[in-house]
Amino acid sequence: MAGSTVNLDRFRVYKMSLDGSVPTHLTQGPRDVEARCTADGTWLFYLEAQDFGALVLMRQPLRGGPAQKVSASRELYDLSPDGKFIAIVPPEPPLRLEILSMDSFQKIKSFTLPNDNALRFSLSVDGKSSFYTTKIGTDTTIWRQPLTATTPVRMATLAGRDVDWFDPSPDGKKLGLIIKTPTSEVVLLHECSDDSLLRLS
Repeated sequence: MAGSTVNLDRFRVYKMSLDGSVPTHLTQGPRDVEARCTADGTWLFYLEAQDFGALVLMRQPLRGGPAQKVSASRELYDLSPDGKFIAIVPPEPPLRLEILSMDSFQKIKSFTLPNDNALRFSLSVDGKSSFYTTKIGTDTTIWRQPLTATTPVRMATLAGRDVDWFDPSPDGKKLGLIIKTPTSEVVLLHECSDDSLLRLS
């Protein structure tokens, strides 16, 4: 099990046993976040965030060893369950999803994405597609982008909902989602006389 801890202004990645024993730090910081492990337990990936405006995706052997730079990235990235691909969103425009080889870090595919601050994405279990979200008004739409095609497929539109997180089930047949329904309030203002105003002096 791996995750990050906060010690004053230092974020480091630790690993520990499932019972919480034997915590061992793997990275030195000062700001290492969003740790993920490959399914085979070989690699640790994390974002080096010394400069929050210039995040860098790093890879390090889970059993210890020097870290390697994978690529500059935004705060979003994902690892394919089969250990073959890395999905990132590069920091420079246009907004796009890039699929990299996990072995060489070379770009394999690139897909332009809608310029959407509500973007979330996840690779499919079989590594053949990527799912992502877009938001128009109060509605969120989930799309599936086949890695061998250029046109995405609309899967569902959630009216009036935000998607905070989603991920495929282990068998790849369902998507688990964390959703929320924003609420709005209307405040009615009316003209007041000077005598009704609160005086502070």
